[in-house]
Amino acid sequence: MSGVGRLVGLAVVAMDLGGVEMVLQGVQVIRRDDGLLTVRSPVWRDPMSQEWVPAVVLDDVLTAAIAREVVKLVWQNTPGGQG
Repeated sequence: MSGVGRLVGLAVVAMDLGGVEMVLQGVQVIRRDDGLLTVRSPVWRDPMSQEWVPAVVLDDVLTAAIAREVVKLVWQNTPGGQG
């Protein structure tokens, strides 16, 4: 994608948490300065402050697990990736 800076792509993440289905849309896959990928939760722009604010705040353990799975899937589905 051109004109999007470090953004590599957007992901939709579906989870089943103890029988409760949750879908996160707009999960950002971003290329870090060192070339590795990182994942950021969806954000929205606060109309008053104009700052980008997380649309959902999750426990650190759940956030890390989601990030690992998203990055793994990106690499598996990238030409020349691990998959």
